[in-house]
Amino acid sequence: GAGAYAQTFVLEVDWNNDGVFTGAYDDVSALTLSVECRRGRDYASQLLGRAVAGQLQALLLNTSGRFSSFYSSSPIYGSIVPGRRVRFRMTSPYNATLWTGFLDRIEPQTVNADGVPLVMLYAAGPFKQLAGTKVSPAAQSGVPTSTVIAAILDEADWPSADRDIGAGQHEMGRWYIEDRSAINALQEIEDTEVGFLYEGLAFDFVFEPRYARDIDNL
Repeated sequence: GAGAYAQTFVLEVDWNNDGVFTGAYDDVSALTLSVECRRGRDYASQLLGRAVAGQLQALLLNTSGRFSSFYSSSPIYGSIVPGRRVRFRMTSPYNATLWTGFLDRIEPQTVNADGVPLVMLYAAGPFKQLAGTKVSPAAQSGVPTSTVIAAILDEADWPSADRDIGAGQHEMGRWYIEDRSAINALQEIEDTEVGFLYEGLAFDFVFEPRYARDIDNL
């Protein structure tokens, strides 16, 4: 009807891990039956809410066995491993990236009523990777919170190209941790700054200092 727009979505997996989605089998949209994704805060409050790892799950047709990791005739055999980049985006009525993250696992599902084999693809945002990484960065003293954020990410081997760190407004005294979860260490600095950490839409990690959303600074 008048004013109605067709929505077109694309689900992609970087199977060959080259950082782009141009491989022959990267676009899995034609085999996708449903997608559910979410990202954002665990609590609907800018004061109390804290960003958590995003999640995506997609139900895929697996009639050819393409998504079966042990099927040697699959064109992506050997590439169905955790950590591959996953992107979900819209191409109509406008272009927009809706979710980005990393492949967690693919699990077979009970075949449907027509006997068609299915799989469920699970993916998670960058925070899940950081939660499973222990860090012991060098002691920091007399530096802004953003410098400590960078030190934690460096220790976690998080790529510098995949981070967007705003200039911290709070200067740290002396700070040191040992053998702590990277995400817990980052959230400690988030609380000190009264800033906000969250997952961006370019597979990145974003740190906003305390005044980033102050309308008087716009």
